[in-house]
Amino acid sequence: MRNGRVWTKLFIGGVLALALFLLASCNLLALHRDLSAGATVGGVAGKVMHGESYASTVVVVGLREEGDTWIADNYVHLATQQDFLIRLVAGKRYVMVAFADRNDNLRLDDDEPAVLLPSPVTVAQGWKGIAKVSLTLAPAGRLDRTTASALQGLAKIERRPLPVWVGEVTDLDDERLSAESGSMGL
Repeated sequence: MRNGRVWTKLFIGGVLALALFLLASCNLLALHRDLSAGATVGGVAGKVMHGESYASTVVVVGLREEGDTWIADNYVHLATQQDFLIRLVAGKRYVMVAFADRNDNLRLDDDEPAVLLPSPVTVAQGWKGIAKVSLTLAPAGRLDRTTASALQGLAKIERRPLPVWVGEVTDLDDERLSAESGSMGL
């Protein structure tokens, strides 16, 4: 009888040890995944001056340079009246575009104003060297046909939230904790 209790306790102890081992393995795998993803992540923060009634109608898009064309990589709506923070791939060159999506269809229509950042920015790795830009959305601002066509299909883009890595040490001045992060932030 006593021998049966010992085996039961050993079995329960073994099961608990195995569960702890599996949990630790999952956490280590998540840490490795997050650190790997961190090596490819960066972003652009900035302001869009505009005259729109609702700031949430303003969409900011990162167009990635692919040879001679631009590919829409990610987009965000303004988080506050003028501010945005967008996650992009580190090491790539982007031009930033902002437009007033007045009918909320994620397409630049002919009657909607738009602005293009005149020079591309290269996104740095991580959040410490984040690029900062300013755009002014004029009521009569329009884009050329090539750039406007790159904005087609925004609704199909898989949105990527701002990353928070397991075990990451941060400070309160981190861009991801600011108002510019909006609902995509922490």
